[in-house]
Amino acid sequence: MHKKKISIYCSLVSAAFIIGLLSISIFISCSKDITSSAKDDNELEYVTPEEVGYSSEKLDQARQFAEQSGYAAIMALYDGKVFFSWGEITKNYRCHSIRKPFLGALYGIHVELGNINLDATLQGLNIDDIPPSLTHDEKQAKVRDLLKSRSGVYHEAAAED
Repeated sequence: MHKKKISIYCSLVSAAFIIGLLSISIFISCSKDITSSAKDDNELEYVTPEEVGYSSEKLDQARQFAEQSGYAAIMALYDGKVFFSWGEITKNYRCHSIRKPFLGALYGIHVELGNINLDATLQGLNIDDIPPSLTHDEKQAKVRDLLKSRSGVYHEAAAED
């Protein structure tokens, strides 16, 4: 598999593509001003999905899913060029709880490339904590569990009373 320089990458052949694209698009929609250097939408550079290795048919399925699910906007970029957009992409939206889906999508890139093993344990990766160190049970947590915030590893927030 060759690597591409892309701003958003998800597998086009799986449901993860749709979920990842929508999650990332929400993050993009939540950014302060996605067109900060552009005076209007016409100044963004557009390419067709096929020009950058994506399928218009699959993206139309993602658009339909977003529309049915109540999403307001989607924007996907390849090398800084828009290859897919739908909805009011220049509007600022109030967003909450975007960290986990966005991080999950970014991890998905490296999982697909084989750089990250979701079933690796903290113990297998030689990951511990400063004293007090992780318990034996905590060291059995898998990367998958950590990403889902279901690992059983608990750390108090810094400067918490």
